[in-house]
Amino acid sequence: MRWLQLAAERGVGSAQSLLGICYYFGRGAPKDEAEGIKWLQKAKGQGIEGVDYFLQEIAKEGDKTELAKVHRQSAEQGDADAQYALGRCYSYGLGVPLDWSESVTWLRQSSEQGHAQAQYVLGTAYLHGIGIAEDRAEGMKWLRLSVEQGNADAQYALGLIHLSGIGVPQNLEEAAKLFHQSAEQGNAVAQLQLGGFYLRGIGVARDGMEGIKWYYKAAEQGHSEAQNAMGMLLRYGHGGLDIPRNDEEGIEWLRKAAEQGHEGATERLREIEGTRTATHQ
Repeated sequence: MRWLQLAAERGVGSAQSLLGICYYFGRGAPKDEAEGIKWLQKAKGQGIEGVDYFLQEIAKEGDKTELAKVHRQSAEQGDADAQYALGRCYSYGLGVPLDWSESVTWLRQSSEQGHAQAQYVLGTAYLHGIGIAEDRAEGMKWLRLSVEQGNADAQYALGLIHLSGIGVPQNLEEAAKLFHQSAEQGNAVAQLQLGGFYLRGIGVARDGMEGIKWYYKAAEQGHSEAQNAMGMLLRYGHGGLDIPRNDEEGIEWLRKAAEQGHEGATERLREIEGTRTATHQ
């Protein structure tokens, strides 16, 4: 639990999601729904699959057991969408007891019928040993099948694997290609990652305007890290790249990030305010 907390505090979205679930249901941590929702909101801000759906469902009034019951009826008749939905009910404890093992059972049935999102979630479960024994080869198999169907979440996840070089040879060009495919479909975390690649020339030719274009797309979707990055770029530039400066617009982006609890943006705004106050004294 300590390592999960540390990873979440360092901004790892999947860890934030899992930590939120642990707190919300009191699994491996003291039950604290408010703390759970706090971490789930952070994971949502990073575009972690399924979190937004879970938050919407728990905000609704009424008994969630009917939701799972409806999905189960269709799932048992072989409906791939319902099998996926029931699997997610078990992974988030919506109308059924939280049970990651049962979640994997239904996700596998859906995946075997070619459900791209189920394949992505199942692949992630195998890679991290969630509800099933860790098996990187099996995880990569399902991720690649999902990518072949153009799933944006799987494209981003496989891009991260090629970037890290964990379990596969590091391939920055392949990572950039996968991030681009995911970003083109509107995945905000992929847009943020791709923007950083262009600014630093990782896997692609260095291009400041292309980098800021992708940061802007992610920031417009409300991604706090991208909003902070936009603020910093517009105020301070980046490593000699020819990026137009705009102090006031930069401050506005920093404010948007700070409103979502981004600590770096909050600290930077304090520094800016302190400098302005000192200048006018």
